[in-house]
Parts: sequence; C-alpha cells; structure tokens
Amino acid sequence: MDAADLHSSKIKDVRRGIQRGAARKLEAGIIDKSGYKEILGILRRSQPSDFKPLMFVIPVSPIANLFMPVEVTRKANLLSEEYIISNLSRDFFDAFEL
Repeated sequence: MDAADLHSSKIKDVRRGIQRGAARKLEAGIIDKSGYKEILGILRRSQPSDFKPLMFVIPVSPIANLFMPVEVTRKANLLSEEYIISNLSRDFFDAFEL
C-alpha cells in the first residue's frame, strides 16, 4: 500500500471496517452517539499516511475463553484460521507498527 495513494482500495476497506465496527459498538451501547460521531469525524479527516500496518502480539492462555472462530463469509482469507477476540483488555496485548 502506497501511503501517498489517496484512492487505495485497502484504505477504503479499512475505513469501512472502522465505520462498521463503530456502528456495532454504538448498537451494543459500548459507545454513545457522541463517540460514534467523533470516530466518523476522525475517519473523514484522516490521511492515507495515518493508516499503518500493525502487528498485535496476544498471549493465548490468559484469553482462551474469549476466542470465537470467524464465520467463513467474514474471513479475510478463506483458507486461514481466524478468530474474533471480543472485549480484549489493553493489558493483554502489545501492538507494533511495521
């Protein structure tokens, strides 16, 4: 992904994913309407250079009960093993910019 590419399809996909995630959090009552609007405002103003790949390191044993397999229709790669980890506390992972 070229950070200078204003029309990168990957960036558009990430923006849509963040918007969908925020909508789900709003529906679940995790964030309020003000928080949802703030997220949408940030997405509108963000630049391609704001989107950087991250690697998350998550230990399995302390959070094994939070893992949920991803449905085939929602997988990024049909042949990969993917999971959703709901409500993961910040204490349980590290994130690194690549």
